[in-house]
Amino acid sequence: MSWPQTLRKLITSDVLQKRTTSVSLKKHIVDYLANTTKSFEYTRGVLDTILKQIEDEIRVLGGNPKLEKIIGLLKLPEGKSAKERSDDSDKKEKEAASGST
Repeated sequence: MSWPQTLRKLITSDVLQKRTTSVSLKKHIVDYLANTTKSFEYTRGVLDTILKQIEDEIRVLGGNPKLEKIIGLLKLPEGKSAKERSDDSDKKEKEAASGST
């Protein structure tokens, strides 16, 4: 079985069901989801679309500044990719292990 097939099986069964504590396995899975399946990118797109539909509907109904502010808080910030966050996490773990912060 190839690594992608093995990883796909792990994602759909072992990892999700058993809540693995293996940091390296979790990192491989995040990398797979971010770079191979583009799941995070797709999910962000769906959420952006839904929020835009909500904002448009609020406008059509005459607006509501308080509700618009709440909806604005639900938006995902633009920022680092999953890979960049993973790299930052690695760096923090190494710093913690070496005793520096």
